[in-house]
Formats: sequence, C-alpha cells, structure tokens
Amino acid sequence: MLAVKTTCKDRWRQILNEADRIKRKHLLTLQEGVSEEQFREMKDAGVQLVIPTPLIAKFPTSVRPHLETLDRFIAEVQGLNLGTSSAECGPPGAGSGSRDRRGATRGG
Repeated sequence: MLAVKTTCKDRWRQILNEADRIKRKHLLTLQEGVSEEQFREMKDAGVQLVIPTPLIAKFPTSVRPHLETLDRFIAEVQGLNLGTSSAECGPPGAGSGSRDRRGATRGG
C-alpha cells in the first residue's frame, strides 16, 4: 500500500486507519525532512517513508539509512509476482492476444 501526502506533519496518521489491515504501509512524501521523533513514531506504527532521491539529504543523518527511495520502491513493486500474466499486465497488443475494453480477447 502506498499513500501519498505532500507533507507529513500529523496527517501521516490518517493512513493508519485507511489501511488498518495492512501491516507495512508506505508513505510517499515531498516534505523536506522530518524530525527524528516523528520518524520514530512513523516507524513504530509500521509506516515506511518513501522519498524521492534528491530529498534524502534533507533528512537527519540518523534517519537516512531507514528511508526507501521512490526508485527502489518502484523496482520492488515491479519485482512482485501479483498473480497476473504478462498479457494482462502488458501494453495493448502484448501477449498472445490483446483485449478490448470489455476484456474480450482479440487476435491471437
């Protein structure tokens, strides 16, 4: 689960209720740094911060090793096997046949 908040402040807590059944929640933010205390609260609540690489330097040195870059998050998600075939995930025309808007297979 990836939530997106421009800034964290106290609004990061909103995602706890929005995804209460998901143990590890990812939060993408453009906020330029958080305090060590706020980061500890997020971590204790199971929230993993996802940060664009250029913003990493804005975070406290002690927090940086625990941040996940947006690039790494995307690579991690792309590497997941979500139980769909490449024909279902690929661009139109990919796989053994393309599908129209109703999901019916065309071609072959």
